[in-house]
Amino acid sequence: MSRDFTETAKAIVNHAIWLRGTIITNYAHIEFLLADICVKAWQKPQYRHLSASFPYKTETRIKAVRELFDAEGPLKKHRSGVDPALDELLNFEELRHFIAHGLMIVTPYPDDPRLEYRLYQTKKQGYSISFKEITASELADLSNRIAELQTQLLASFRAIYLELKLEFDDN
Repeated sequence: MSRDFTETAKAIVNHAIWLRGTIITNYAHIEFLLADICVKAWQKPQYRHLSASFPYKTETRIKAVRELFDAEGPLKKHRSGVDPALDELLNFEELRHFIAHGLMIVTPYPDDPRLEYRLYQTKKQGYSISFKEITASELADLSNRIAELQTQLLASFRAIYLELKLEFDDN
């Protein structure tokens, strides 16, 4: 194996690891923001009636946030800045699960490396191993889209937190 190929392979693997980290980080940031707006808005009188048990799963966070932004109150006017993330986030859930919890195998094709994720999943009759394949360029596109959603959500939440004085409301 030539030294050039080894260096190229290392660079490809490092890029795959970077993409993995970027997706996990941005997705986690979005999940945190969704939980945070619930916890903080539920403390406000106009949203207290929507207070529920803490939404752990992404699906329940999205549902709780939709209820907040559907309700009459100051959040309603910010809905357009939040909707894209709410509409798209679950589309990434399966991939995020594989990326966060699965084994990553990189096949360093020079034109477009292939990434395979392997994940043990529990089933009614025990467990099975599941597989997810994607190219590095496809993963980069998805990473960019998740980052765009996170940036848009951050901008919207910044305006909301300033307007409703939620940032420092730790009660």
